[in-house]
Amino acid sequence: MSTPARRTEEIALGVALAAVGAVFLWQALLIPQGRDLVGPRSLPVLIAGLFMAGGALVSVRAWTGRIVPAPKATEHKLLGIVLPAAAVALAFLWLWGAVGWTLASLIAAPVFYFIFGARGWRELLLVPAAAVLILYLIFYRLLGLWHGSGWLF
Repeated sequence: MSTPARRTEEIALGVALAAVGAVFLWQALLIPQGRDLVGPRSLPVLIAGLFMAGGALVSVRAWTGRIVPAPKATEHKLLGIVLPAAAVALAFLWLWGAVGWTLASLIAAPVFYFIFGARGWRELLLVPAAAVLILYLIFYRLLGLWHGSGWLF
């Protein structure tokens, strides 16, 4: 069972996530829809909806008493996950400008997977490559979006 203070924090976190999702949804609905079923605002509306649903789920789980136990060492997660992930994200942005989205994603995705706990060669090579390939096929081949090329190529 959880402490009342932890339960209150979880409920507040869920409400905050849902509020952020509501603001995103409000702004996403200002984007013109377009003429097709999947238009320019489809992905932002989907992400906003997921934020709102996730926030609601966190709040409901806390309200009913089914919350995830607090981690023992928060500072370890900060130094071991958050800071390296932020550094890789900044490097990814630079790589995107240098070599383009596809190659930058193929380089950065395995590093992100390693930071977040993947250790096997399948998890570090096949899964990130498959994820990048699926995103490439959906957004750049199927939808015809330009993925940009870098200044090196």
